[in-house]
Order: sequence, then structure tokens, then C-alpha cells
Amino acid sequence: MGSFLNNHKIAIISYDYPPETSPTITNLSSYLVGAGYEVDLIVGELVRSRSFNLPKVRIIKLKSAPLRYPFWRYLRNRFSEFMKLDKKLFCAQVKRIINSYECVICIEFWSLDAVVQAGYDLRKCVYFSLEGTACTRPFDITYVKRAIAGCAFSIIASKERGRDLERYFEMPIDFEYVPVSIRPPSNLQEYLNNTHEGGALKIIHSGYFAEWSCLSEFIDAFKKIDVNSEAQLCLHGHKTGAEDYFKNIVSKTRRMENVYIDLSYYDSERYLEFLSQFDIGLALYKNYINTTDWDNLLFSSGKIASYLWAGLAVFTNIDHPDTHYPPFLFIEKITTENISCALEEFKKNKHLYKRAAIKHAKEHYNLDSYMKKVEHRINDILA
Repeated sequence: MGSFLNNHKIAIISYDYPPETSPTITNLSSYLVGAGYEVDLIVGELVRSRSFNLPKVRIIKLKSAPLRYPFWRYLRNRFSEFMKLDKKLFCAQVKRIINSYECVICIEFWSLDAVVQAGYDLRKCVYFSLEGTACTRPFDITYVKRAIAGCAFSIIASKERGRDLERYFEMPIDFEYVPVSIRPPSNLQEYLNNTHEGGALKIIHSGYFAEWSCLSEFIDAFKKIDVNSEAQLCLHGHKTGAEDYFKNIVSKTRRMENVYIDLSYYDSERYLEFLSQFDIGLALYKNYINTTDWDNLLFSSGKIASYLWAGLAVFTNIDHPDTHYPPFLFIEKITTENISCALEEFKKNKHLYKRAAIKHAKEHYNLDSYMKKVEHRINDILA
């Protein structure tokens, strides 16, 4: 991989998946730019940061909203007719520019649908599935299968997730496997050196405030732990689309002096620096809609990748052979006793968990090591 320009134009289209909160999209863009491609990131709107930017990546915001975005998003999410109009406007703008690209990477099926509607040659498309079947369910399944099969290839986080999708669609899919991962940070040594000696344990949940995050259950159990006076809990993230759940979390933690909420947005570099202040990151999940999208999450979690690269132990209920050893603190059920035991285990050897976190990140969550084969296949499209 070199830094030369090869004059090939690639578009990454993300209609309704916010790139500013996705390590996969930001690091994918960074990798392709580093490989010499000219990369445009085409989005509908930026939800977390209107000033979001990536070095050497042109971000094209296709403004589909005829009204101020927060109000338009509210209408779009509440009423199907506004959603249909939003998609129609986005597709029309994609159609005007799509043919200037030699390869298009579609983040989730909403984006692939826009490309199909624009009449673009799917043999030059790559379908990138991050959320499993969820984004395909609003569409006719025969149409979805035909569109995915027409792409040059697809990308998914793991073989297990790939098998889930193949079983759902009842067809083989040509996958490349790229875990939700990060390019190695340049200041990695700083994170290794940032070990907190003494004082309160610093725990963080960073991500979406939503029912599937198990935050409500964790807080209920955490507040009963004797050690919680020696542990601080930061609840960091965003509440877009989950305002009612967020209000419930605020209510639960209002009188907890050792819990605070941070809704700040951090860009990729500042985000890892921010995380490195903590000891333990929460990565708890609940399959609240009973689909396979919530299975096999270990390599599909942006927060796990970020925690590990920042040197944090990961507190999780994902049952996997890896999660029963450092850097993970596994609990099967979210109970006061299980949380207390896990925290005591961590306190015995913080350094062990930090070293294990960085080692695990290098071995399993290094985007560069997975992208070489993807790059080769993109070059086949461009040939």
C-alpha cells in the first residue's frame, strides 16, 4: 500500500448510517485514501457533527431535507410518507453524480437501494453489511437478494455473521470478512503508558443510549454495589432517536454522585485519547427484537474495537471463547454480585488487562490486516 494517487475514484455511500459515529466508515475511508484512491464519502446528513471531516476525503452531503434537519428527521422517523420522500430525494441526487465513480461501496441496504434506483452497474458495487438483516427488512426480499447477488462482492464482520445472513436469504453470498475495526493509532504508546494507579475505578459506556445497550439494567445493579463509592461511571454517547430511553437513564442516575453523563462528540483521534482516561468499557447487549442481528457481536461492535485500542478492559455479556479471558470481564447476567466480582477481578491486575487489550486489538481489530484482500478485489473491479 502506498501514498501515490492512482486516479481511481471510489464512492462510499452511507444514506442513513452516520459516518461520524462509525469507526468502520472512517477507517475504511482512511485506508483507501492511503492506498492512493480518490475517495468521496456521500451522505444524507451528519447527525452528530455537522463539521465532521476526514483528511483527504471529500464529504458530499446530499441535502434531501426541505426543512431544518432535526424537525425533518422527526417527521421522517414518525411518518412513512416522509421517509419515502426523503429516500426519493436522496436517490435522485445520487443518480446525478453516481456515474463519475468507478467503484461504489454501499453501507447498508438503504445505500445499495439508492444505487440500484440510479441504474448504476452493480458489478462495480460492494455491499457492506454492518447491521445484518435489519436494514433489508423494509424491502421485498426477492429484490434484496437480487441486488446483493448482483454486487461484485459483499463485506461483513465475521464468518458467523455471514452464515446468519446466508441462512436468512437462503442463498450463498460472496463475502470478504472485515471486523468492525480500527487502523492502529499513531500515539499507541501513550495509551499503554496511561495506567491509572490508585483512586476510583473509571468505567465508561460509550455509544448509543438505546434499549439494547442494557444501561438501565446495569445502573440498577451498579447502584447496589458496595464498591461503587470507589468507582466512577461515565455515560457517554448520543440519544438521537432514543430520547425516551435517555430520559429514563437520566432519571435513574440523578442522585448517583459517582455517575455522570457526557454527550460530547469527539473525532477519531480525540475519541481514543478520551477513552484512554478510563479503566473499563461497557459493551453490553440485549437481543430485544429476537433476530440473528444480535448474535455473534464480538467482531461487530465499534465500541469494543475502540475500547481495546485505547487500552481498556471490556465488560461484556457476549459469550464467546475470547471473552472468558483478559482483556474481557464476562458476566452471563447483569446482577450486582456478578458486576462486583468482575470489578474485584480487574483490580487484582490492571496492568494485565491493559496489556491484553492492546494485544487483542493488534491481533483481531486491526483494519489494515483485513483490507489487503478487499483492496485486491476492488482492483479487480477497476481493472
